[in-house]
Amino acid sequence: MRFTVQASVGNAAGVFDAAYDFGPEKEAQMSGTPQEIGNENARFLSELTVEDCKAMQYDTPRFFVEPVIEPTK
Repeated sequence: MRFTVQASVGNAAGVFDAAYDFGPEKEAQMSGTPQEIGNENARFLSELTVEDCKAMQYDTPRFFVEPVIEPTK
Protein backbone atom coordinates (compact mmCIF):
# COMPACT_ATOMS: atom_id res chain seq x y z
CA MET A 1 0.00 0.00 0.00
CA ARG A 2 1.17 3.53 -0.78
CA PHE A 3 0.50 6.79 1.03
CA THR A 4 0.79 10.51 0.32
CA VAL A 5 2.21 12.79 2.98
CA GLN A 6 2.25 16.57 3.22
CA ALA A 7 4.41 18.14 5.92
CA SER A 8 3.95 21.50 7.61
CA VAL A 9 5.79 23.31 10.38
CA GLY A 10 4.40 25.49 13.12
CA ASN A 11 4.75 26.91 16.59
CA ALA A 12 2.47 27.74 19.52
CA ALA A 13 0.57 30.16 17.27
CA GLY A 14 -0.28 27.34 14.80
CA VAL A 15 0.91 26.05 11.43
CA PHE A 16 2.82 28.75 9.58
CA ASP A 17 4.47 27.15 6.56
CA ALA A 18 5.10 24.03 4.52
CA ALA A 19 8.12 21.95 5.55
CA TYR A 20 9.87 22.69 2.27
CA ASP A 21 12.90 20.47 2.88
CA PHE A 22 10.62 17.42 3.28
CA GLY A 23 10.30 14.98 0.39
CA PRO A 24 12.62 13.82 -2.37
CA GLU A 25 11.96 16.97 -4.38
CA LYS A 26 12.04 19.21 -1.28
CA GLU A 27 8.47 20.40 -1.86
CA ALA A 28 6.92 19.40 1.50
CA GLN A 29 5.17 16.35 0.09
CA MET A 30 5.78 12.88 -1.24
CA SER A 31 4.11 9.57 -2.03
CA GLY A 32 5.55 6.23 -1.08
CA THR A 33 5.44 3.09 0.97
CA PRO A 34 5.39 3.30 4.76
CA GLN A 35 9.14 2.48 4.74
CA GLU A 36 9.93 5.24 2.22
CA ILE A 37 7.90 7.80 4.17
CA GLY A 38 9.54 6.71 7.42
CA ASN A 39 13.00 7.06 5.88
CA GLU A 40 12.20 10.55 4.58
CA ASN A 41 10.76 11.57 7.93
CA ALA A 42 13.93 10.35 9.68
CA ARG A 43 16.12 12.23 7.18
CA PHE A 44 14.16 15.45 7.58
CA LEU A 45 14.19 15.35 11.38
CA SER A 46 17.87 14.39 11.59
CA GLU A 47 18.81 17.48 9.56
CA LEU A 48 17.03 19.90 11.91
CA THR A 49 19.38 21.63 14.31
CA VAL A 50 18.60 22.93 17.78
CA GLU A 51 19.16 26.41 16.39
CA ASP A 52 16.65 25.79 13.55
CA CYS A 53 14.01 24.63 16.02
CA LYS A 54 14.57 27.56 18.37
CA ALA A 55 14.45 30.06 15.49
CA MET A 56 11.18 28.62 14.20
CA GLN A 57 9.55 29.00 17.60
CA TYR A 58 9.36 32.74 16.82
CA ASP A 59 9.26 33.76 20.49
CA THR A 60 6.75 31.06 21.44
CA PRO A 61 7.46 28.00 23.63
CA ARG A 62 6.83 25.45 20.87
CA PHE A 63 7.94 24.25 17.43
CA PHE A 64 6.45 21.25 15.61
CA VAL A 65 6.44 19.32 12.36
CA GLU A 66 3.01 18.10 11.29
CA PRO A 67 2.79 15.31 8.73
CA VAL A 68 -0.62 14.55 7.23
CA ILE A 69 -0.59 11.04 5.82
CA GLU A 70 -3.37 9.67 3.64
CA PRO A 71 -3.73 6.45 1.68
CA THR A 72 -3.07 6.93 -2.04
CA LYS A 73 -6.13 6.18 -4.09
